[in-house]
Amino acid sequence: MLAVSLVVMNRVKANHYPDDVCDVVRQGPMRESWKTRQNPDLPKFQRVFYPVKHRCQFSWYCDGKADTVYNKEKWEYIYNLAHAFLFKYTYGHFDDFTKGAIYYHADYVNPKWAKRKDYVVQIGAHMFYRENPEIVVANR
Repeated sequence: MLAVSLVVMNRVKANHYPDDVCDVVRQGPMRESWKTRQNPDLPKFQRVFYPVKHRCQFSWYCDGKADTVYNKEKWEYIYNLAHAFLFKYTYGHFDDFTKGAIYYHADYVNPKWAKRKDYVVQIGAHMFYRENPEIVVANR
């Protein structure tokens, strides 16, 4: 969880990603609700949009599962962990053990994009990467 949190914060700092935590997490294609789509006269601020299932940057944001809390103890633990992380990160008291990673994937998948990135570390069942400067320069 902490490594993924670091990926989010590293993206916030990176130039080619949004500069807000929520915008980074929610990045990806959206679709308009059928309820608002059927009314062409509805102003944009009243339209409702949802992430396209399994197409966003962070699968846990658009996995289609309800965000209902069933285990309050676990939720409170994770909430407190996130709060402590943000506090320590904000005040520079958190070491980035992902070494600037802005990408990750589970070890049971082999995405094509991983070949073009600089592998950093494996933590549990996840592989972490950062931009490969040689490839970035070569692709410009």
